[in-house]
Amino acid sequence: RPIPVYNADGTLNQGGLITHYATLRMTIGYHSERITFGVTNLGKSELFLRHEWLKHHNPSINWQTSSVKF
Repeated sequence: RPIPVYNADGTLNQGGLITHYATLRMTIGYHSERITFGVTNLGKSELFLRHEWLKHHNPSINWQTSSVKF
């Protein structure tokens, strides 16, 4: 069944619902893992990592250079 997507400000994503999933290998630097992503229209954004994933891995994020390090 379709899953609604909410934006960071709590509003419903107008781009659509999650209706499909894709399991992909994501590699950042020396870190690599398979992740199952929910597929939806995010507008200009390519992907979002869930808060739970960020909390679990606790990467160092440089917002000025858009870089992530483990």
